[in-house]
Amino acid sequence: MSMEPITDIETRRLTVLDIDRDDTTNLFTSDGSDTTPGQGPALNMALTTAFPACGTLGLYTCERVVLVLAGDPAAKMPRDKAIIAALAADAAFAPVISNVEPDAIEVLVNKRAVRFLQYVCAGLESNAPGETQIRGQLAAALDQAIGAGGTSARAPLAKLVREILEADKAVRAESGLNANGSQSWPRIALSIAHDDGGLRPGARIVLIGAGEIAAEAAMYLRPIGEVSIYNRTKARAEELAVEHGFRVIRQDELGASVAAADVVVVASPVVPEAVLMADLAGRITIDLTADGVMSARAVGGATVVGADQIRAVQETVRRSLADSIGKGRRLIESRTDVIWRAFLKACRPNLVGAVAEALGRAEVDDLDDHARRHAQNNFMRRLAVMQEELSDEERRILAMLFGELDN
Repeated sequence: MSMEPITDIETRRLTVLDIDRDDTTNLFTSDGSDTTPGQGPALNMALTTAFPACGTLGLYTCERVVLVLAGDPAAKMPRDKAIIAALAADAAFAPVISNVEPDAIEVLVNKRAVRFLQYVCAGLESNAPGETQIRGQLAAALDQAIGAGGTSARAPLAKLVREILEADKAVRAESGLNANGSQSWPRIALSIAHDDGGLRPGARIVLIGAGEIAAEAAMYLRPIGEVSIYNRTKARAEELAVEHGFRVIRQDELGASVAAADVVVVASPVVPEAVLMADLAGRITIDLTADGVMSARAVGGATVVGADQIRAVQETVRRSLADSIGKGRRLIESRTDVIWRAFLKACRPNLVGAVAEALGRAEVDDLDDHARRHAQNNFMRRLAVMQEELSDEERRILAMLFGELDN
């Protein structure tokens, strides 16, 4: 009798794909904007559709996209580069993802995946080391995954993410990463503009965009001056306007609003023609786009704070935090085994149940002694990866399948 359901059980249970957005074009830009709040839920819904047999979570930030798959051991979970092919072939991703090159994706499995997720949560994989925004993004991604049905609040994947978020508090406190505060892209850019004397109290500010970066910039702009906001998708601009007390700019008045502004903050990769063609002399333009769309406009008396200055500050911060970064990585390394074993322990009832369902009592009863012993040994080898003792209840269930187990 075939033992395929047992021999195909995967010892791999967790796979993470890290997609570098710097090496990827047209990623999650179905509505022409960048990192809009709807992209995270869309990503998680697409993951749920593409991988219904796995626990799934998608984290979408301005720097990277992280796809997390927690596979049912009996489900032949896709692994390595096969996941990329599955994403490309699945229609659910067509409106959400495009042009992802294999070289832009790193695949991490099991403990390496757990370690990497901790690095991400601690801001150690961010351009601004130790930045705190990523914690909130990971927590939001978990809520989105639960809402999309990719995982449930009590599932092993959700427990893993919550464990990482909790452990991150100690990592940041003990390593000194908290001393960095929030050194995100918008905060650094606005600090540079403030130090240069252009971002003064009472300034008339125009904010272009309403995505993730614009939303963070809005928090820092609100106390400074009078802010007007424009976004191609007006509804999102209205949401930020209500939240922060901004005025929404209509498309037909954008040119006049830019001409009257002291500061123009561009936080969208899709820059309106009225902004690109505006005379920027005598005002500060804060360019929050990763590719420096507005940097070429630094002519005729215009001042542009852009990617080059921001990255220079980030590199200075990174050098000053070298000791904290190293300590943070060592603390994460020391905690990875504990978090990984807790995840495996949470998965273990699923493993037992999957085998029971795959084989069925009658099928096991039909095995001869040699086949039964072979199945038992094969299965126990796969359990060994958990490095934990079986509970009495688990032994009882497995005994029903295979007979008494070896100690």
